[in-house]
Amino acid sequence: MDEIIYCILNNSTDGAIRCLETNKGGIWSKSQTGETAMELAILKNNKYIVAYLIKYGSIPNAKEMKTAINNENEVIIEMVRTGKHLNIIKEYELNKGVV
Repeated sequence: MDEIIYCILNNSTDGAIRCLETNKGGIWSKSQTGETAMELAILKNNKYIVAYLIKYGSIPNAKEMKTAINNENEVIIEMVRTGKHLNIIKEYELNKGVV
């Protein structure tokens, strides 16, 4: 299992960010059952990981969009639909005390 998939499954936003920053499992990684990193982050309702996946180049596909709609998280739906992720990243960094 890719490290990023492990981090997403365990809802570890910091771990997923580290993976993306160091290329330890990329945006195109898939779980053993075939879900993409983006799909798993959507299913976990983790808007921060979704935002960082977009930041690092993930472009949500139709299946991921459907997953977002089915999951009914309006913030994630909007992000997946528009790609606008910067405010979510800023919110995460402020909550972590990074900025």
